[in-house]
Amino acid sequence: MLLFGQTAIAELCGDFLAGWSNIMRQTGISDAPLYTIRVFFDATCHEDRTQPNLKWMCRQ
Repeated sequence: MLLFGQTAIAELCGDFLAGWSNIMRQTGISDAPLYTIRVFFDATCHEDRTQPNLKWMCRQ
């Protein structure tokens, strides 16, 4: 992941998280894996909140 810039990561994550959420809802699987991923990206947000593409992923 370090090969990508933060903006690229944010865009990638946005698409991935949206897709993952849809799969979870359709299959009825627990959101636990998504929560783990979300916590990781929240940590990324806290490190650099100046990235506009990362802000939406941060918990307010």
